[in-house]
Amino acid sequence: MGGVGGRIMIESYLDISPIFEHHWTGIPIVTAEIARQAIDDRDISWHFVYDNILVQTDVVQEMLIRRSGGDYLANLNQQLWHGCVIERAKVTDASCIFPNVKALRRVFKKEALIVHDLSTLLTPEFHNQDTVSFHANRIRQDIESSDIVFCVSKATKGDVDAYFPQARTKTSVLPLGIRMDACTVSDWVASRCQVQYEPYICVLGTIEPRKNGRIVLELLKHHPDILERFRVVFVGRDGWKGEKAMLLAGLSESGIDARRILFTGFVSEEVKLKLLLNCSFCVYPSFFEGYGIPVAEAAALGKFVACSNSSSMPEVAPEMCFFFDPLEVSSLAQAIYRAEKASRLSRLDEMSYPDIQARLKARDWDRAYAAIRDWLVKEPSQ
Repeated sequence: MGGVGGRIMIESYLDISPIFEHHWTGIPIVTAEIARQAIDDRDISWHFVYDNILVQTDVVQEMLIRRSGGDYLANLNQQLWHGCVIERAKVTDASCIFPNVKALRRVFKKEALIVHDLSTLLTPEFHNQDTVSFHANRIRQDIESSDIVFCVSKATKGDVDAYFPQARTKTSVLPLGIRMDACTVSDWVASRCQVQYEPYICVLGTIEPRKNGRIVLELLKHHPDILERFRVVFVGRDGWKGEKAMLLAGLSESGIDARRILFTGFVSEEVKLKLLLNCSFCVYPSFFEGYGIPVAEAAALGKFVACSNSSSMPEVAPEMCFFFDPLEVSSLAQAIYRAEKASRLSRLDEMSYPDIQARLKARDWDRAYAAIRDWLVKEPSQ
């Protein structure tokens, strides 16, 4: 432990390697929000690392402002060149949070692991083989070497407890949050009566097999009337296994009017927020999720979601979701029509800015950081 002005401070480390990507989704977002809260915490002495390389706090702040870290990989080489690495003898009384895989094991006095899902083990068909092998070879040792295993949902905790029963005494649910730009929301509320746009549906998620975009195209093939009322916008970056190419090929062969469908690719947080604010409702057809932040975001903005009933998704915002079986087109059709009717009959699009802010506040990141902080200050014997 270190000290400031005679006060003993807890020495803690956060592995921020997930945010060294150009585009943030999922795990990088969770890592970034924990880092943001950590920087503001004056009672804990936080240090940031990539594997065993120390990363300056001002560099972390720059990445948080830009919401991107890919351009900062060169900084790691500079830090390594200058010998800015963890000295094991100096961290024996410190704690470390690993938001994904653990680059180091049993180096710190206390170590916490965040498990987002076991999809590479439970649904390997949705991942590249190298990804499956990487996680399969690490997860057991990562869990066994951790003092606490934070799981991002009850469903993920249930999976970890079932497949790693020795961890049941140290698993805990970490309540995830969302964060949105207040200025963008405020501007939208102030100008929404002046905006004219064609009604559209947002299909949320990275374009990869697990997100199940194919069921949406299958639905449109059998229910072309939906495209008469709405355009369909797939909001998400291009993923792996050539899923976007397969979707486009299927689209061209189906007879569906491709002019009514848009793939945005990766979009900035501001653009994503505007797309959510202006859509009629959302669709989230994923086969498997550790949590489902896009569902929470849509719900906070008063948007109904036709949502898969699989894995963790029923936990996220059940009051705003119409659930369907991700294997059944007819089930999705029913959820779509219910979401359409609810969005038409509700007055949620008339919510005031304070109303939206209250919904966002209820889902902020304070609870997640509080759970981590409570564990940090607790003595190991407790």
